Amino acid sequence: MISSSSSTLIQRNEKEDPEVVLGDLEYCWKSLKHSQLPPKKHDLDVKPTYVRFYGARGLEDDGKQIVLGEEGDSERPETSIVIQQDPLQERGYRLWKAAHYFIRFLQAPKYVSVDMFVGKRVIEIGAGTGLAGLGVACLGANVILTDLPSVLKILEINVEANRNRVEDRCVVSPLVWGEDCSSLGPPFDFVIASDVLYTQESHKPLLKTLCALSDQNTTVIMAYERRRKINDKFFKLVRKFFEFKVISAKELVEGSEDEVTIYIMKKLPVIEKPKT
Repeated sequence: MISSSSSTLIQRNEKEDPEVVLGDLEYCWKSLKHSQLPPKKHDLDVKPTYVRFYGARGLEDDGKQIVLGEEGDSERPETSIVIQQDPLQERGYRLWKAAHYFIRFLQAPKYVSVDMFVGKRVIEIGAGTGLAGLGVACLGANVILTDLPSVLKILEINVEANRNRVEDRCVVSPLVWGEDCSSLGPPFDFVIASDVLYTQESHKPLLKTLCALSDQNTTVIMAYERRRKINDKFFKLVRKFFEFKVISAKELVEGSEDEVTIYIMKKLPVIEKPKT
């Protein structure tokens, strides 16, 4: 059902294999492990945030006008996702703006149908607090939330905090981008991500992981807040392997001036050389 501004479809050549185009990732892996996520500043001191999310009911009601980042009702858990976060930590332990836009996207009937995720296999990469993946699980998907091993504790806490809504449809697993992920059971129906671009060193490992988790039937949905111009290079690299469509912040929240974009990506078909 997803519909948005389209980009030109270009088939990729069989020579443009991730292993060839992305090259030697040994340096990237080492840089990623040390720079993608800073060490915790102190022991976790989590506090609950209630994010308004009506789930399928919101879609059936033509998308209730959720105010971006609107606080949910702690007395009405059926209308909220509970996110335990530590605002004093960095990156993976707290909520960021792109995740709120991802939730707004999930409540937009223009792009998401009531049954779009029901029974689908979904994996969230760089999940952090897990808001995006928990939202998809509330819509009926079977979700694996993944991140670096050091972040899994906050993910496990948030899965349990939302057990009444996600039931047994959400599990947590470690995943370092660029490393083997075959044990997770790719390809998936959907690969989702929210605010995962921080350093240039992460671009190639991230793209390699996206390629490994998907096939041409997979839909990749990524919410991205533009902070550094250097991260624009990631999407130039993506074009070698995926076509994508974009949904701007203004399309989700009228009058928004935030530089947040939802990318909807599909893997390009491979052009095989004719046999001679």
